[in-house]
Amino acid sequence: MKNKTKLRHIIISVLVMILVIIAGTFAWLSFRSKDTAMVLTIGQIDNVRITLSPYQIKSNMGSVLDYSSGTVTNIEAINNSSSSKKFKLYYKINTIDSNLAISSFKYTITRSSTKNGTYTKYGNDGSFSGTSSGTEKTILEETLTSGQTYYYKVYVWLDGNGDVSSAQGKTFNAELRADILGHTVTFDANGGTVNISSKEVTTGLEYGELPTPTRKGYKFLGWNGKNLFDSSKLSTLKDWEYNGNYYAGKQSNFRTLLINKDEFKLNTQYTINYDIYVESGTNIRFQIFYTDGTVVYTPLYSNSEWENIIAITQAGKTVRYLQADYSSDGIVRYKNFQLEEGSTATPYEPYYITSDTTVVQDKDHTLKAIWEEATPTVTLDANGGTIPATTGWTVNSSTATKQIGYNDVYGNLPMPTRSGYTFLGWNGKNLLDLSKCSFVTTTSLLPENKASARTSFND
Repeated sequence: MKNKTKLRHIIISVLVMILVIIAGTFAWLSFRSKDTAMVLTIGQIDNVRITLSPYQIKSNMGSVLDYSSGTVTNIEAINNSSSSKKFKLYYKINTIDSNLAISSFKYTITRSSTKNGTYTKYGNDGSFSGTSSGTEKTILEETLTSGQTYYYKVYVWLDGNGDVSSAQGKTFNAELRADILGHTVTFDANGGTVNISSKEVTTGLEYGELPTPTRKGYKFLGWNGKNLFDSSKLSTLKDWEYNGNYYAGKQSNFRTLLINKDEFKLNTQYTINYDIYVESGTNIRFQIFYTDGTVVYTPLYSNSEWENIIAITQAGKTVRYLQADYSSDGIVRYKNFQLEEGSTATPYEPYYITSDTTVVQDKDHTLKAIWEEATPTVTLDANGGTIPATTGWTVNSSTATKQIGYNDVYGNLPMPTRSGYTFLGWNGKNLLDLSKCSFVTTTSLLPENKASARTSFND
């Protein structure tokens, strides 16, 4: 019985030893034993992260190394959207064993148009030199057109400049991450200056922080994108009022000029897209006037429901203005009014883009600064006198006010009166009256007989 027990222990010990030898050999030789796949569904996934398992440095590396001796990660990038998309790949080495230096690591990317096709080297070899542990390094930035798919293999390997033998059998832990870059928004300061020229945004997400431009003599109103119609201007007209959700007509039998001819380019097509609610029994139509005298009428149905209306102007014609009118007592409401260049209706975008506006343009685009001329109020102080009524000025006995634009002239100025005094003129910020100055010039001799003239003011 003792012999059988002893024999059983011997057999178990031998099996354990064999397993240890096999495991050790596997760890020693398996630098490229892992194969991780990642799928980028561009336009649907905004951020993908993959954590790689520890990789062992290959034991039989020679003095001449290339990327085929490194770890390999497979990546599949698919663009299922209707427009081009950009993405980036980031590689981060988190931890490494002793005798391994990040500066000794290099990476290579190969690419194929089919998963099982021939992969060719894509770009030049890259190095992690200068990258610290735990820091992401951009290894690829790529643009895929609509419907395009590419397959990539990312290799990370040793460049052979260090002590390869001491690195054999060592491990490192790394992460591979992908970002959908979305689109580039360019900021057009429109006569002003802005400290940020562009930023990256993603369709379906908010714009985020936007820069504030400056322009001397002007007030910045906001950033404008594709929507050329500023609905807020209608709220100042007697025919419309805004309740926070939509614009409502306040009276019957009216015509409202929506957009005048100054807004339209020559021979350019436009698309008008809006939602409207027309109460039953109300007659309404939308009209497009062209510079050649023709008018196109779009009748709207009175069904007491919100409906979307799309109107496209005629090609080769110049729009003069747009007008909406209705008659008889009733209710007319509209919202999400958008006017844009082209012959295709696109998702609604407000006239002014703010940080919390959702990005709806699925392409690179420009935001243009909208300005309003600053008209500060100028106040005239009679300084003990009286100001008479003067055209263009609001007079209140001893003061007068007027709004004047930057670089505009003051125009007709009031002539105040004061008993026992003669009015000399209006003074602003300059406190020095040269007409009251007398000039005294003194001359002193400097070394080498050079003279210096100094002028002083005696007020």
